Amino acid sequence: MKTLLAFLVFASFFSLQAEEPITFANLKSRIEDIPQVAWTNTHHLIKANRAASSSVLDLEILIGPNTKLYFEDNKKAFTDGMTLWANVKRPTKYIAFFYSFEDKAWAGQEYKKLPFYKPGMEILID
Repeated sequence: MKTLLAFLVFASFFSLQAEEPITFANLKSRIEDIPQVAWTNTHHLIKANRAASSSVLDLEILIGPNTKLYFEDNKKAFTDGMTLWANVKRPTKYIAFFYSFEDKAWAGQEYKKLPFYKPGMEILID
Protein backbone atom coordinates (compact mmCIF):
# COMPACT_ATOMS: atom_id res chain seq x y z
CA MET A 1 0.00 0.00 0.00
CA LYS A 2 2.84 2.42 0.81
CA THR A 3 4.38 1.82 -2.61
CA LEU A 4 1.07 2.50 -4.34
CA LEU A 5 0.48 5.64 -2.29
CA ALA A 6 3.98 6.90 -3.01
CA PHE A 7 3.44 6.24 -6.72
CA LEU A 8 0.10 8.08 -6.72
CA VAL A 9 1.59 11.12 -4.99
CA PHE A 10 4.63 10.98 -7.29
CA ALA A 11 2.38 10.72 -10.35
CA SER A 12 0.13 13.54 -9.18
CA PHE A 13 3.20 15.69 -8.48
CA PHE A 14 4.37 15.37 -12.05
CA SER A 15 0.88 15.87 -13.45
CA LEU A 16 0.86 19.27 -11.72
CA GLN A 17 3.78 20.53 -13.78
CA ALA A 18 3.33 23.46 -16.16
CA GLU A 19 1.35 22.74 -19.32
CA GLU A 20 4.58 22.89 -21.31
CA PRO A 21 7.15 21.12 -19.12
CA ILE A 22 10.50 22.78 -18.62
CA THR A 23 13.10 20.69 -20.41
CA PHE A 24 16.74 21.11 -21.38
CA ALA A 25 15.51 22.11 -24.86
CA ASN A 26 13.45 25.06 -23.57
CA LEU A 27 15.42 25.85 -20.42
CA LYS A 28 16.78 29.18 -21.65
CA SER A 29 13.36 30.45 -22.70
CA ARG A 30 11.63 29.20 -19.53
CA ILE A 31 14.33 29.96 -16.94
CA GLU A 32 12.24 32.72 -15.33
CA ASP A 33 9.37 30.23 -14.82
CA ILE A 34 11.42 27.78 -12.73
CA PRO A 35 10.88 29.41 -9.30
CA GLN A 36 7.10 29.70 -9.81
CA VAL A 37 6.76 26.14 -11.15
CA ALA A 38 8.86 24.78 -8.26
CA TRP A 39 6.85 26.80 -5.71
CA THR A 40 3.51 25.70 -7.18
CA ASN A 41 4.51 22.05 -7.46
CA THR A 42 5.85 22.01 -3.91
CA HIS A 43 2.61 23.43 -2.53
CA HIS A 44 0.56 20.94 -4.55
CA LEU A 45 2.73 18.12 -3.20
CA ILE A 46 2.29 19.32 0.40
CA LYS A 47 -1.48 19.49 -0.14
CA ALA A 48 -1.57 16.01 -1.70
CA ASN A 49 0.61 14.55 1.07
CA ARG A 50 -1.53 16.18 3.74
CA ALA A 51 -4.68 14.64 2.22
CA ALA A 52 -3.11 11.21 1.76
CA SER A 53 -1.09 10.94 4.98
CA SER A 54 -2.59 9.47 8.09
CA SER A 55 0.59 9.70 10.13
CA VAL A 56 0.82 12.33 12.81
CA LEU A 57 4.29 13.47 13.74
CA ASP A 58 5.13 15.03 17.05
CA LEU A 59 6.64 18.51 16.87
CA GLU A 60 8.08 20.23 19.91
CA ILE A 61 9.27 23.81 19.56
CA LEU A 62 11.53 25.12 22.32
CA ILE A 63 12.05 28.89 22.50
CA GLY A 64 14.63 30.51 24.74
CA PRO A 65 13.22 32.66 27.55
CA ASN A 66 14.85 35.83 26.15
CA THR A 67 14.58 34.96 22.47
CA LYS A 68 12.46 37.16 20.23
CA LEU A 69 11.29 35.28 17.15
CA TYR A 70 11.43 37.13 13.85
CA PHE A 71 8.85 34.73 12.36
CA GLU A 72 5.78 33.81 14.38
CA ASP A 73 4.37 30.92 12.35
CA ASN A 74 7.22 28.46 12.90
CA LYS A 75 4.87 25.58 13.70
CA LYS A 76 3.18 25.82 10.28
CA ALA A 77 6.54 26.10 8.52
CA PHE A 78 7.87 22.99 10.25
CA THR A 79 4.62 21.10 9.71
CA ASP A 80 4.68 21.94 5.98
CA GLY A 81 8.29 20.79 5.78
CA MET A 82 7.48 17.52 7.53
CA THR A 83 4.45 17.02 5.26
CA LEU A 84 6.54 17.65 2.14
CA TRP A 85 8.61 14.59 3.01
CA ALA A 86 5.63 12.41 4.01
CA ASN A 87 6.59 9.67 1.55
CA VAL A 88 10.05 9.02 2.93
CA LYS A 89 11.08 7.44 6.20
CA ARG A 90 11.05 10.08 8.91
CA PRO A 91 11.50 10.28 12.65
CA THR A 92 8.32 10.19 14.71
CA LYS A 93 9.24 13.35 16.62
CA TYR A 94 10.88 16.60 15.63
CA ILE A 95 12.37 19.08 18.09
CA ALA A 96 13.15 22.64 17.04
CA PHE A 97 15.31 24.97 19.13
CA PHE A 98 15.11 28.73 18.82
CA TYR A 99 17.49 30.64 21.03
CA SER A 100 19.51 33.82 21.01
CA PHE A 101 23.08 34.15 22.16
CA GLU A 102 21.72 35.32 25.49
CA ASP A 103 19.87 31.98 25.84
CA LYS A 104 22.79 29.77 24.82
CA ALA A 105 23.26 28.36 28.36
CA TRP A 106 19.53 27.62 28.53
CA ALA A 107 19.71 25.81 25.18
CA GLY A 108 22.62 23.68 26.43
CA GLN A 109 20.65 22.65 29.52
CA GLU A 110 17.51 21.89 27.51
CA TYR A 111 19.54 19.87 25.02
CA LYS A 112 20.83 17.67 27.84
CA LYS A 113 17.21 16.75 28.70
CA LEU A 114 16.49 15.28 25.27
CA PRO A 115 16.08 11.49 25.07
CA PHE A 116 18.81 11.08 22.45
CA TYR A 117 21.37 13.19 24.32
CA LYS A 118 24.81 11.68 24.90
CA PRO A 119 27.52 13.46 26.95
CA GLY A 120 29.43 15.94 24.84
CA MET A 121 26.63 16.60 22.38
CA GLU A 122 26.03 20.02 23.93
CA ILE A 123 28.91 21.34 21.84
CA LEU A 124 26.38 21.34 18.99
CA ILE A 125 24.72 24.31 20.71
CA ASP A 126 26.67 27.12 19.12
